[in-house]
Amino acid sequence: MASPPKRKSIIYIDGFNLFYGAIKNTPFAWLDIEKLFTTLRRDDNIQTIYYFTAEMQGEKKQARQKQYLNALDTLPLVTRIDGHFKNKTVKCLFPGGTSKRKAPLLIHTIPEEKRTDVNIAIQMVVDGYEGRMETAVLVSGDSDLIPAITTIQNKFSKIQIVVYVPVKSSKVFKKQARELKQVTDTRRLPTHLFKKCQLPTTVTDAAGKVVAKKPKEWT
Repeated sequence: MASPPKRKSIIYIDGFNLFYGAIKNTPFAWLDIEKLFTTLRRDDNIQTIYYFTAEMQGEKKQARQKQYLNALDTLPLVTRIDGHFKNKTVKCLFPGGTSKRKAPLLIHTIPEEKRTDVNIAIQMVVDGYEGRMETAVLVSGDSDLIPAITTIQNKFSKIQIVVYVPVKSSKVFKKQARELKQVTDTRRLPTHLFKKCQLPTTVTDAAGKVVAKKPKEWT
């Protein structure tokens, strides 16, 4: 008896959500996301893996990120979509004032990632409208994406939506996944697969040219 055809799926990865939620301070930053999701979603016919990110600020961070993005660009299924950072001014109360009203303010300028949520939401809806997928796999713990999820459910009811929340512990998963679980199938991203899904230390392109090397800080 022939097995049923694999469902067409598209993977949508919030790059910073993945990194800061499940990868930072681990030895697995050199992650091969194509190998990870072809392993995790063996019964899927993966059409595209979208990786949403933005250029980091700081010379060392940019250098490491550039190596990683160059490596990802060699993976056939991966398509990168870039947002950007924008400086944001925030005010903080300085401890030591006699009251909140009298406490002096400290003003800080911090970078804030922009466009990623919107880019993911638009891409998911466009792919649904164009009939490119039967399953949408979202990698994020951001509840701001719930409107995109419910829009697809309402407009394209045959599309299955699965969310993988990238976190390091079950306790954090329960907290972050609470709202997402109310609208769709939500699971914890299986981080035990990271170790077996690492890129080669030196990455070459189709012509054999070296395009990326694993940063020493990630070894």
